[in-house]
Amino acid sequence: MGSMLPSLDGFHDEIMTWNYYEIRSNVEHYRGQKVSLRYNSVADYASIMDPLLFEEVRATILRAREERGIDRRPDSKEHTRQMRIADAKFTKQAARILLTLELANDIPIKSREWVVQGDLVLISGEGPSSPDQRLHTLGIVDKVLSKDLVHEDSKLRWIVRVPGGGTNRGDGVYTSSEDGREKLGYAAVPGSSWSVTKLCSLVTAQREYQALQSVENLPSNLLHTMLKSDPAPDNRLPLHVPKDLEGEMRKEYNESQWRALEAALRGTITLIQGPPGTGKTKTILGLLSVLLNSSGSSHPENSASLRGRFEAISSRGLGVKSLGLKMPQSLLQEGTKSVAEDLRTADKTPVWRATSPWRRPGSTTAVKTKPLDLGARDGGVAVKRVLVCAPSNAAIDEIAIRMLESGLPGGSAERQLLLHPPAVRVGPNVHPRLESISLPYLVEKRLGEAGNGKREPQLGQVARDEARKSVLWEASVVFCTLSSAGTPLFSHIGINFDTVIIDEAAQAIELSTLIPVKYGCQRLIMVGDVAQLPATVLSRVSIDHGYDVSLFHRLQECGFPVWFLRTQYRMHPAISTYPAERFYMNKLVNAEELMCASRESLLEKHPYYSMRCFGPYLFYDMHGSHESESSTTRSWRNTDEAELSLVLYEQLRKQFPQVPPSTVGIITPYKGQVTEIQNRFKKSLERDEFKQLDINSIDGFQGREKDIVIFSCVRARKYHGVGFLADERRMNVALTRARFALWIIGSARTLRTNEHWRKVIENAQQRDCYLKVKKPIEESFKKFVVPGNREAGLKHSDDQTETDRVNSSRKRKDARSVRDSPRKSFRQQREGEDSEGAGAGGGHGQLDETNETANGAEVVAGSAATHDDLD
Repeated sequence: MGSMLPSLDGFHDEIMTWNYYEIRSNVEHYRGQKVSLRYNSVADYASIMDPLLFEEVRATILRAREERGIDRRPDSKEHTRQMRIADAKFTKQAARILLTLELANDIPIKSREWVVQGDLVLISGEGPSSPDQRLHTLGIVDKVLSKDLVHEDSKLRWIVRVPGGGTNRGDGVYTSSEDGREKLGYAAVPGSSWSVTKLCSLVTAQREYQALQSVENLPSNLLHTMLKSDPAPDNRLPLHVPKDLEGEMRKEYNESQWRALEAALRGTITLIQGPPGTGKTKTILGLLSVLLNSSGSSHPENSASLRGRFEAISSRGLGVKSLGLKMPQSLLQEGTKSVAEDLRTADKTPVWRATSPWRRPGSTTAVKTKPLDLGARDGGVAVKRVLVCAPSNAAIDEIAIRMLESGLPGGSAERQLLLHPPAVRVGPNVHPRLESISLPYLVEKRLGEAGNGKREPQLGQVARDEARKSVLWEASVVFCTLSSAGTPLFSHIGINFDTVIIDEAAQAIELSTLIPVKYGCQRLIMVGDVAQLPATVLSRVSIDHGYDVSLFHRLQECGFPVWFLRTQYRMHPAISTYPAERFYMNKLVNAEELMCASRESLLEKHPYYSMRCFGPYLFYDMHGSHESESSTTRSWRNTDEAELSLVLYEQLRKQFPQVPPSTVGIITPYKGQVTEIQNRFKKSLERDEFKQLDINSIDGFQGREKDIVIFSCVRARKYHGVGFLADERRMNVALTRARFALWIIGSARTLRTNEHWRKVIENAQQRDCYLKVKKPIEESFKKFVVPGNREAGLKHSDDQTETDRVNSSRKRKDARSVRDSPRKSFRQQREGEDSEGAGAGGGHGQLDETNETANGAEVVAGSAATHDDLD
């Protein structure tokens, strides 16, 4: 059963005692240790991670203060409200005080969700920039009251924790502080008014703190691997895939990728590296399929043995008779009634309860469960409740949508029931296409069924909580972000997840990865790519000390075996050439269909290839351009590159109007340039056309793709460097978003000052993919618009295709014994980065659903790889 969450008292006490006006950069004074590759004990691990967690909270507050201009705009009502103290109470520990704050009666509706639980607020006497800065304290929103009230005259109340000490002196709340902030205590009496400023949310940091406190309770195998960075001895029998399912799966997955799926059934921790376009999402769906349909028996099953298992469950009093359920005819009499018809006409929940004795509501006593034990040696039904997580909503929604709309791979008539498992999407900001499996929707549906179709509000919170528990207990797959995996709901209902899959695992800090594994995880599968963007970390101190290094990356650095998805189906070979060579040591190969495309078929599908200026891969040297700092975003922009982006797009549409705007993306490293390009395009294009375009930052485009991508590099001062363009991982993301055409715009003179970009430019020149544009930009570009020059447009792509044909076999052999991607030390990965954060920018338009395809995988030889793991 899931354990209760550790207390947050230590977290709250530390932060609330900080002096808001003295929070500064800690670069010169931090004395903590750097993140290690291996740890001797849990105490050793916590002693390094705990201070870095608080250092990141410090940076988060500083970022919020800077971006919102809280100190510069004291009269702004956007982040500050006048509130009245309605009540003040000591907690039992007398170290914290709970203030009940309320707004005025005439507040607007939009103020009702102004702050939420977990927000950090500043309570001050005269506003955040008051000269009397000592009359203040930091507080954390503990609870929001009356948030469901709908009447305008209803009072909204927030209970806020603030630091306390000493005794209640009768005339107010006494808060102890060395700098004299105890004055707040004498003044903070019921009825007094205060300025309350919202700073930032601490929800994710709180959940990371609780995950860190839970490390010592992890299963021994998992804990050993995480601390020592090597595979732990495992005495469990591996899970086995039924023969008929294996036959279906092998039709969709090649041999090496199938081995990656099998590896996930054997190990405690499995790492799968998925470069761009290699079918990472489909691989995760394949993992769900083999996990949910495998058994712990040493004898792989078929559909007949599945029926036998169902009958055995019933005979033990755990199935149909004891629960009053009807067994699906498709399992009783193969072929007499399709499972698809069962799915349309029957409620699947009772069937899943009967066939899965571990899956039950907490109140059900008829089903007796065994302790969680993957690969049970008695050959019984293996435990299969899977938690699927990712750092972002977009990443987790992509997987959930694919499973919901397409089902799991390996389907057959006998297996449709098992390949459409009950699933729940937990957390806020759920994609509209997932509403039918969102937790709130399923709870309301359950309440409606209980009330004979009437969703009565008077059913009460108790009934709602029971419905929530029931829905989660009956789910075989739960989708949520890493942060949402820390919801207290999971611990309160005592739910366990024996298997955890984390997508984009290389984009998550290690403490975020710990959040979902504390619910009895026995098998952890991480899918990611260390050659792409790392986790977003704000503190320079934290970055310098390795806090942005993911668990995936740390294990890989220690030689942990990694399964490498090696065939890419996304990019034209001319686009994939440089990334494959630079970031994946030529082990990323192009799919056969990409290499064998003829000139005629290419020009039929992509007529713009007929002009050299619209070829599959080009570097446009914007000669004489200049960068500047945007006054609104305080970020870099380049007006010349923005103008060339617009000219390039407009000429493409003029010459080839059949190209849909929705297939074009414009990306750039800087938020200031995102805004600059958006403004120019908005002024020049019709409203409907502009809405179809996707203009975004590199970070906002990770995991996505477009047919045509225009990439603006921005940096154009020869002696000022290239900023965080120097990060190869960010470069890799930028160069791998396009499917059919990638056009890079940059100042070659400036970019050549960086080793990585110099190689990009030299590579483009060697392949005759280099064009120089001068001012006036439009006049200079039009010289390249020469119709009918098909040879020039396709020459370099044909050369690359032929090279791929010759070297394909050689690459497959070489990749067997070479590690996956260039390994660099944590500090080397960060050299030359800007202080600007990795914000998502200001993209617009609909989310581009990544159309990834299943492909080959190959194990990357690590310290524990065996001969059987290799092709």
